[in-house]
Amino acid sequence: LLLLGSPMATQIVTFIGGGQMAQALAGGAIAAGVLTAEQLLFVEPSQAQQQHLRSRFAGCRVTEQLSQGVAAATRLVLSVKPHIVRELAAELAGLLQPQHLLVSIAAGISLGTLQSLLGTKRVVRVMPNTPATSWGLRATTTTSARAATFALPSAARTP
Repeated sequence: LLLLGSPMATQIVTFIGGGQMAQALAGGAIAAGVLTAEQLLFVEPSQAQQQHLRSRFAGCRVTEQLSQGVAAATRLVLSVKPHIVRELAAELAGLLQPQHLLVSIAAGISLGTLQSLLGTKRVVRVMPNTPATSWGLRATTTTSARAATFALPSAARTP
C-alpha cells in the first residue's frame, strides 16, 4: 500500500478493520516490498481475528482500541463494512488530526458522506479489487482528496 506524501519507511498504516480486504491490501504491500509487517497496525475487535492477524503478519501490531490505532498512524485505511462506518464515525471524527489521511474502502459510502461524517476533507475513497490487490497489483481510484493520492504499489508485480 503506497500512500504518497511521506517516506514509506516512516509510515505506520492503521487498518480500521482486519477483514479480507484489509488483509489483501496489507499482504500485497508486504509482497511488493512497500511496507513491512512492523509498519502495520490493525484495529480489530474480534479476539479470534486479532490472533489471526498476528499470525499472518508476524510483527504487526493489533489493538481493539480505535484511539490507539489512530494515535499511532501516519495513514489510516477504513476497511469495515458500511454499517460499521456509521457506528464508528463520531468516535473516529474526534480522533482524526490534520496530518491524518484516511483511505476508505467501505463500499456504498460516498466521499461526501465520509467527509460529512468525519468532519474532514482528507479522505480518499477507493474500490480495490481483492484478487488483484493480494497479488500486489494496482487498485482503482474512484475519488480522491485534494491533498493526497492513493495508489497500490508503484512496484506492482505481475502474476
